[in-house]
Amino acid sequence: MDEYIIEQTITKSTGEKITKQYAKGRLLGKGSDTEVFEVVSLENKKQYAAKIYSKAKLKSGKLKQRLKTEIRIQTKLSHPNILKFENFFEDTENIYVLVELCSNKNLFELLRRRKRLTEMEAQCYISQLISALKYLHSQKIIHRDLRLNNLFLTEKLELKVGDFVYATKVEFEGERKKSICGTPNFMAPEVINGSHSYEADIWSIGIVLYTILLGKPPFHTDNSQKTYSKIKSGHFSYPEGCSISDSAKELINRILIVDFSSRPSLDQILESDFFHQGYQVPKLMNLSTLVAPPSEPREAKDMQEYKETKETRELKETKDIRVNTKRNSVPKKTEKLTAEQFKANVKMTGNIFTGHGADGEIYVKKWIDYTPKYGLGYLMSNGNCGVSFIDSTRMILNAGTSQFFYMDKGNTADKPLITEYNINEYPDELKKKVSLLQYLKNYLEADTEVNVEESDGKLPIYLKKWIATRHALVFRLSSRLVQVNFMDHTEITISCDMRVITFVNRKGEKYKVPLFKALQGNNEDVIRRIKYARDALSHMIKFKI
Repeated sequence: MDEYIIEQTITKSTGEKITKQYAKGRLLGKGSDTEVFEVVSLENKKQYAAKIYSKAKLKSGKLKQRLKTEIRIQTKLSHPNILKFENFFEDTENIYVLVELCSNKNLFELLRRRKRLTEMEAQCYISQLISALKYLHSQKIIHRDLRLNNLFLTEKLELKVGDFVYATKVEFEGERKKSICGTPNFMAPEVINGSHSYEADIWSIGIVLYTILLGKPPFHTDNSQKTYSKIKSGHFSYPEGCSISDSAKELINRILIVDFSSRPSLDQILESDFFHQGYQVPKLMNLSTLVAPPSEPREAKDMQEYKETKETRELKETKDIRVNTKRNSVPKKTEKLTAEQFKANVKMTGNIFTGHGADGEIYVKKWIDYTPKYGLGYLMSNGNCGVSFIDSTRMILNAGTSQFFYMDKGNTADKPLITEYNINEYPDELKKKVSLLQYLKNYLEADTEVNVEESDGKLPIYLKKWIATRHALVFRLSSRLVQVNFMDHTEITISCDMRVITFVNRKGEKYKVPLFKALQGNNEDVIRRIKYARDALSHMIKFKI
């Protein structure tokens, strides 16, 4: 049999045999007992992750029992944040366990690329982890190996808990498990001491939170015995000058307590101040966070610029209620808001940036990046205003009309569900987003001259995708125009249809040349920036940003 083809033989009750084939693709991971490959069903073209256990290595009774437990437990689970079990079978050499394929790998790979995550990302992922644990614990299951490698990320960056090799089912109320298992850095002290239950998973949440915020586990040493000793002592510290918030430290300190009975419950973790910092925790992170943080501020002093105190939030909520009671709707187009009023209402602290664009093209003229709280607001050169929200939905308002388009995520990132609405008539669930769109429109239009084009009523050119890096902001428009604004105030605009580029230097001078001439020219600065734009664009396409 071809080594790149995996065959599953199914024998029907009639004795008839059916063969299903899977093409083996790239290696996804490797452990001491297993290899994980990407596989594709030749029958329906669906992709899976296949954990392959060599029968030659399964001579140990413990390994066989773990495999049986993993299959028995995972076949009965069904939850949005649990890795979906698909199938298992065997041949003469191996046992195959097929599970849902997560194209963005796992939190370990994300942390390896990013070094550490922002608190907003931590809130998003830990919330999903807690949702999974609530379900598991309700099914009387303890995972016992919650580490970054086992927290997988789908193509939409949805977190999925996987790898149930060490999972166990609690058979009766108050049962304490005796097995010492798991990964040293993430093991709870009571697991090491040989008597544990659900609280061991709570401990692992604290380890995961510390690790993704600070880049390494709190009890890490150069050997497992030293690590075990540190874990059992419960003594850990924070790096000097670390920038995480007091509420993050407080939560970690409450979780990483040796006395398991003193740890907070899953609900108490979600109720902690860490998850209530003045902005709404996104359900899913933007795909751009695979390569860059959702916002530049990381230090505590910068965080304070966009965090609201409890008193401010309460005052704002009271004010919003009063406004809505009076108007019973969002502000209409004729009800203008000044930039000062916008700042007062929305607590905007970001800076407005300006693009030069290419002559004859519609481009992003002004924008404000306020991702931690709302999203990115932008004004097009033709006067249309849009918002790319943090939940991956988008909205664009046709200038000079009451028409706007709302783009929901739909079934795929490339084919959003697009709906047309009137600014004075739309579903209630869009009220906050429409309000924000109108606020941003007035804020970005202040002191700005734009040539408003007559609308044909069709979907206008809008910001389709964007990504922020350390050196630039990259915009992909629905017109296939790529606009790259560098931090040193230079800019490159690439027209994919016309295959021409417009380069704007630091003095604001524009140069428009065919793309092939620019690449063959002697201006190394321009060539370097084109290549940077190309690489950033490749990242966006590769990661479906």
